[in-house]
Amino acid sequence: MSVLEVVSAAYDHKLQEHGATHESVMWEDPRSQIYRFEVFAQFLSKEAAGNPLRINDFGCGYGALFTYLIGLPNAPLETYIGYDISLEMIKTARCQIKDTRARFIHSDRVSETADFSFASGTYSLKANAEDADWAAYIKSSLKALWEKSSMGIAFNLLDREKTDANDEWLYYGNSREFLSFCRAEFSSDTQLISHPQLADFTIFVRRPVR
Repeated sequence: MSVLEVVSAAYDHKLQEHGATHESVMWEDPRSQIYRFEVFAQFLSKEAAGNPLRINDFGCGYGALFTYLIGLPNAPLETYIGYDISLEMIKTARCQIKDTRARFIHSDRVSETADFSFASGTYSLKANAEDADWAAYIKSSLKALWEKSSMGIAFNLLDREKTDANDEWLYYGNSREFLSFCRAEFSSDTQLISHPQLADFTIFVRRPVR
């Protein structure tokens, strides 16, 4: 069984155990899940200017980000495509969300171009992968996201400097490493956001305005 298959099976199990809640996508409480969405929304509010947006949500789970985004007055959605490696998560999202702006795809990569691509909590669970291998996977995945994003990407990772990093199945990233990677590979317009009350960091990458 590949690492991604192990990760998918873990989320399937959590969904069966907890249903479509923050616990099934391994957030510690509902507020912490929403807080990450709010951080991403700050990115959108600076770029959208009220124009309808196309969003890729890589690692969408049961579609909680879509539910949050449709409530934002300053970031109207044109389309939202959620991708997840867990088929059970995708089935749940399709069952719960009937809005015609949303589509959900069972896949380990994005396939359609959007204005922005997000990955919230997507890279936290590495299962039995070695840290170096998982970091290489994340960077490869971010390159794929960037290719499908006309305006920018945003993602978060557990911060190695803020935690004891004592869970062997979780990946704890080095913020400076990923900041340097994004600036070198994608755009100099890359911003690191650190959350004092959270154990992770967020990186925003914007395409240069032409």
